[in-house]
Amino acid sequence: MDNILSRIVDRQSRNTQADDLEARADRIGRNTDGMTSDERNAAHEQAAELRQQAQTLRGNR
Repeated sequence: MDNILSRIVDRQSRNTQADDLEARADRIGRNTDGMTSDERNAAHEQAAELRQQAQTLRGNR
């Protein structure tokens, strides 16, 4: 029983971390006003990397 609870807590923790990464990615993607094209591209790349990390945490590789 402890093993099952531990797995549930671990999964919830990973999902919370993934939610946080996706929220950061969304903020980065929205805050591009006043950036140059290169800065905007770099911000979008960073956001894409964060979304990939979130998917990996959720096990959706």
